[in-house]
Amino acid sequence: MGILIGVLIALAVILFAILLLPTHRATAIFGLLAGGCDLAYCLTFAILPGLQALFLAAGGACWMIWHLLVARFLWQGAKK
Repeated sequence: MGILIGVLIALAVILFAILLLPTHRATAIFGLLAGGCDLAYCLTFAILPGLQALFLAAGGACWMIWHLLVARFLWQGAKK
């Protein structure tokens, strides 16, 4: 059940990043990287356990940057 939830969250981030791609390219790129690393982690969880740390570290770093960029995007939208 936990892996399914991880896959759904990763897919949601990827779809949201695709929607942001035309207007907020940097935010979208970090969202795609975060979602892609998260999705790769979930899909290769049982097959390649050696890559778990790599996908988890890269995805985590991209998630943090993505959250900051989305917060900035939402803050600018609230000011208008």
